[in-house]
Amino acid sequence: MKSKIISSSVLEVLRLAFKEFPWLTVIYLTLAIINSLFPTVILAMVTSYFIDSVLSMAGSGSFSQGILLPLFLLLSTMVCMRILEEVPKFFEIRLKAAIELSILPLIVQQQVNLEYQWLEDKSKQELFSLLVEDIVEVFLEGIQAYAAILQGIVAVISVFFLLTNLLWWSGILIFLCSIPLFSLSFYLGKKNYAAKVDAKKYERRYSYYSDQVLVGKEALEERMLFGYVDDMTGRYEQDFQKASSIQLLVLLKTRLATRGMQIVLILLTILTSICLLYPLRDGEISPGNFIGILTVLFNLAEILGGDLQDSSKSLAECGEYMADFRLLMALETTPGAMDLPDQMPIDLEQIEFKGVSFSYPGTDRYVLQNLSFVLEKGKDYALVGPNGSGKSTIVKLLTGLYREYEGEILINGKELRTYPLSAIKALISTVFQDFSHYQVPLKDNLQLGMTREVEEKDYLKALQQSGLTELYDSLPLGLDTALGKLQTGARELSGGQWQKITFARSLLHAAPIKILDEPTAALDPIAEDSLYQEFGRLMQDKTTLFISHRLGSTKLADQIIVLDGGRIVEQGMFESLLNLDGFFSEMYSLQKEWYQ
Repeated sequence: MKSKIISSSVLEVLRLAFKEFPWLTVIYLTLAIINSLFPTVILAMVTSYFIDSVLSMAGSGSFSQGILLPLFLLLSTMVCMRILEEVPKFFEIRLKAAIELSILPLIVQQQVNLEYQWLEDKSKQELFSLLVEDIVEVFLEGIQAYAAILQGIVAVISVFFLLTNLLWWSGILIFLCSIPLFSLSFYLGKKNYAAKVDAKKYERRYSYYSDQVLVGKEALEERMLFGYVDDMTGRYEQDFQKASSIQLLVLLKTRLATRGMQIVLILLTILTSICLLYPLRDGEISPGNFIGILTVLFNLAEILGGDLQDSSKSLAECGEYMADFRLLMALETTPGAMDLPDQMPIDLEQIEFKGVSFSYPGTDRYVLQNLSFVLEKGKDYALVGPNGSGKSTIVKLLTGLYREYEGEILINGKELRTYPLSAIKALISTVFQDFSHYQVPLKDNLQLGMTREVEEKDYLKALQQSGLTELYDSLPLGLDTALGKLQTGARELSGGQWQKITFARSLLHAAPIKILDEPTAALDPIAEDSLYQEFGRLMQDKTTLFISHRLGSTKLADQIIVLDGGRIVEQGMFESLLNLDGFFSEMYSLQKEWYQ
């Protein structure tokens, strides 16, 4: 079954090429056909004509102007061959640019549009990573392989007809030998790809050791303190050796098979050459015909024994890539995933969870079980509980990342799943624990996800409210200063400053619901408590949902929802939960000294 998928996936390269950049593809393949005729039929005819003319002139004993035309044709053919070898390189540059502008965006857009379950699937993300990293080169190699195979086919057919007229069995024999050669090359290509995928997991690990653990700036202090260099170097060498062994074994088998086929082709060429001596002796072919045919045979042996085998392997490898490409492009997508938030958010009155249960796709364990609670407009809520209790899962359901749940989530009495994603994006602004450091100018950082115009005074106000005034005053270009390390003159930020950027972005967002999903890991408990207090003060007209392991900040909440094992075990205000002397009180007593 998989072989059928791969075979059709090989054709996917041509289908996409003709769909996305048809003229470039047609011109490139046409050049391949022309390039196949010059070193075979055309060169044989011109060489034969030239040598016979030279011998004729030598036989006459005097110079003849008749030699000029065959000499001109021979020189012109050789010049054309050299020029035509270079012309495809220009189109390959154009093809590479076309692939980057058309095929690569298809993968990126598919990844963005995927249902969230696939974004959390490690195996799918590894495939996406492999495709994004290699697809441009692989796709170009696929088109090049088609061109080379087309050249080989045209060359074999032309030589077949050329030889059949002179030595019928040699043409048929060369034609028959080319068939297993194609099959073997295609098989080796599939093995190469399988080895690359197998070695990739080891490459990823040893790259992590070499790039981050052993030489990375982030691990500098721990590297010096723990003295783990020898241990990590050993791990690096172990994974490097495994990856190298996998690739070396396949390379060795490939080389042996390739060289074996080349030897067969050379022997066949020598045999054909010897057999042609008899018609040459009997005058059935001219010396020019003999030399021309020998030239063509050796050129054909080079094409079949080298370029064609490499191209067949490249095409087979490309077929494996495209099989994965088709698999990923067929995954379920989320309608509206790339839509911008609505200009006007929903006028929120209430969100209600009614008997909500949820298990992640591919698992049987419920992480939320029969959950029921209400979020009222303008109130502050806190979700607390140990790791794995379902806090972040609730956020994923609220934000529409997962829509396959049992029970109901009602927004103003209407099921959440009936709203388009653009409405949910406008309704909720979330600051996540694992946020990205966008290495773009500060202004661009703050307006991510915005659909409304924001005035400069609003940016400055949000920065001031997030405790970033001092940082802003130190930036040479103000809001236009690039952050991170990518650009020259960019400002690198601390972990706490990056987190405050996310708070400022949330303050600018007009969403009526603000969710803080444990975003303060880089802050100490007292700084976190202070930031939450300021955030709560600024969000008095909004509905806020705080999620934190640190329970001191929950004093701000109008209602605390305590989770354990995907169920609500306690619910109420801070003081009332402490007085219950239950689960919440026990957790808080373990943290109380943090706030003293």
